[in-house]
Formats: sequence, structure tokens, C-alpha cells
Amino acid sequence: MKIARITFVITVSFLGIAAAAPRAPVTAIEGCTLWSGDGPKIENAIIVFEGSKIISAGTTAAPAGARLIDGHGKICTPGLIDAASHLGAVEIDLEPATVDFMPGEGKPVPPVYAHFAPLDGLNPASVLIPIARAGGVTATILQPEGGIVSGRGSLFELVPTRDPAEMVVLPRAAVYAVLGEGSKNVFGGARGYAVARLREALEDAREYGKRKSDYERNQTPAWDERRATLEALGEVLVGRLPLVIQANRASDLLVALRLAKEFGFHLVLEGAAEGWRVADAIAQAHVPVIARPMSNDPESFESLAERYENPALLAAAGVKVAFTTLGGAPGTAHNLRTLTQEAGNAVAYGMDYATAMRAVTRTPAEIFGANELGIVAPGKTSDIVVWSGDPFEISSRPLHVFVRGVDVPLVTRQTALFEKYRKLH
Repeated sequence: MKIARITFVITVSFLGIAAAAPRAPVTAIEGCTLWSGDGPKIENAIIVFEGSKIISAGTTAAPAGARLIDGHGKICTPGLIDAASHLGAVEIDLEPATVDFMPGEGKPVPPVYAHFAPLDGLNPASVLIPIARAGGVTATILQPEGGIVSGRGSLFELVPTRDPAEMVVLPRAAVYAVLGEGSKNVFGGARGYAVARLREALEDAREYGKRKSDYERNQTPAWDERRATLEALGEVLVGRLPLVIQANRASDLLVALRLAKEFGFHLVLEGAAEGWRVADAIAQAHVPVIARPMSNDPESFESLAERYENPALLAAAGVKVAFTTLGGAPGTAHNLRTLTQEAGNAVAYGMDYATAMRAVTRTPAEIFGANELGIVAPGKTSDIVVWSGDPFEISSRPLHVFVRGVDVPLVTRQTALFEKYRKLH
């Protein structure tokens, strides 16, 4: 009886504490021009959110007692999403000790290691995260590099925290592979052999999926891939994860489309420098593209037809396009803050403004299945940016960046150093 009485008292006490727990504050941004991430802009909008969830976004008046933020003359958007990056897994590109997105950097690596996840090395204390956040970026994809099948990518929000687990939205967002020059160099210069190696890995994974019990009894062929890799590729083959294939030459893009049709997986193309040449085929296959609008100078023979109009031409053909700052020197994570410049460049070369806004907000969220992100709408995550002006104008800057409803201070190592040395003069 005493034990029962004590248990009852503890339970009641706990419930009392839970009932008395303070609610998340209600915040209202009033009078801004809202680009919600899906659809036309809304003038004189009122955005109301409580904690990490948006309550309303439109013309509904702010509730009494809400914290009010004056949005008149300002632009509001969802938090930006960079669709491909190495943020949190690198500090200095040329210092191997700080590079955690490419296993065996500088050493031979297996051509297929789909089970590798750079997320396990995510550093929430990276000085590059606040810099990206100060540019309006609130989420990104951390993707692996190397080999033919590079590993699994993850989607995380730029939450200020010491615990990387608190940042993760999708620990398994996609599996990554490479075709073209990036893959043929693994085998000494043969595109066809690299494709054959990828096909072989997919075939082994498909067979493994049918014969798992035989595998357990050691009654299967000696597959080249380890079990963890076969399991990871199996998630692609059953449609659980997309396969993101990095390719640029038009012919390589068509090979990727044929592989997707042959094996029935959900394909996403990344790079696609010559995508405009085969835009109709990409659109007919309903394959989205992750592009870098400011890529114009051919860096190799596989991107000789690269042009600034590429994203606009892809979108005009009916391709769903998302943007990234990843490109040029491999491994860079320093340029996520320039994502709006990428989008502005796409608009300057023919892309519709609303489509470009979607390419840095809602579209990347849809591609990877993060349905709560990239849109300002009731019930969605309150990742919101208040801009001083047009986000795609280089003179505009974020005034407020909300990540899961928290108004994150826009302080970076750069601003701290600026303040430090300004006071010395």
C-alpha cells in the first residue's frame, strides 16, 4: 500500500509539473510581403507561429499577447534550403584533418560504399554553420563524395545546438552515385566500365533482396559488395530512397535515365551542366535536377555546353529544379550564404521569379521528402527569414532568421572579429 501511495503521489506530482510547463511563445510578423515557397507573393501578410509550428500565414490578425515583429517594407520567405553541401563535415578544404565527407581522402577507396554516412561526423560547432544561417539558409543536405557510389546523404536544419542529433530531419535522405569523368577516373578512364560497375552493384543488391535468408546461410554467390552496402542500395531499389546521380555531359545524363528505367528507382540528377540539351527527356522521365545557376565556365570536357540559361531552360521544359552552391572546388562549404545570388542569377537569365524562389525553398524539400520544410503554411516548421529587401538582390540581407521558431542571433566568427578589431582603432 505504501508503495502504491508513493507511486500515486509521484505520478500526480509529475502531471502537475507537466501541466504547469510554459508554452512556447507566440510570434507574429506583420505587414511583410510573403513568398510562401509555393505560389504567388502575398502582400501585407501576417505570419503567426508558436514554437516550431506555424499557426497561420495570410491575413489573420495576430493574437493578443503575441510578440510582434514589424514586417512592413520587408520580404518574408521560408528558410532557404541548399540542396547539396558538405556543411558540417569540412572546415578547411585543403586540410584533410577537417574533411569528413570523403572516406580515405588521398588514398584508394572502394568504388562502391553506399553505407557510408557523413552525418556521423557532423560537427554542430562548425564556424561555417552560423555564416550559412546569416545568409538565410536554415537547412541543407549533407552529401558524401568519392568512388562510384559515394554513400548516403542526410538532411539537417541549422539548429544552434551542441548535439548533432537535434539538427537531423532525415538521417537517410538519398544515396549518391557519380557518372562521367568523376566515376571513370576510379577505373583509369573508361566511362563504360564505370557504368557496368554501378549496374553490377545494383544487380547484386536486387538479388540480395530476394535471397537474404540464403545469404544468412552462406548459400549465395560471393558478391563484391559488403552486406551494409547491399542493404543501402536495396533501399534505393524498393523506392525508399532516391539515387542522386552526379553527371554533367548530356550523354551521361541519358545513361542515368536509362539506368533508372531499367532498375525502377527514383532518380535525381545533380550538376546536369548540359541538361538543357536533353531537357525534354529529363522532363518526360519526371526526374528533378539539382543545379548550380552560376556555373558557366566549362571546367572539363564533359561540360563544354554549360550555360547560364541551363536552369531556366530545364524549368521551361517542365523539369523540377532545385539549386545548390556546391560546385567548383570539391568540398567547399563556405558559400551557402550565396544561395540567393545563385537564384538571382537564374532569374536574370530567364527563370520565373516564383520558380527560382521555389528552387531554394519548397522544391529541395519535396525532392527529399521533408514535407514540413521549405514553405510558410499552417502546420509546417517555422523556419522563416525576414529580409531587408528582395532576397535575390545582393544588397539585401536577413534581419531575422527563425529556425524552428527560435530567432537566432546573426552572429558569426566574421562579425565577432569585425567587432573585435573595430574597437581597437
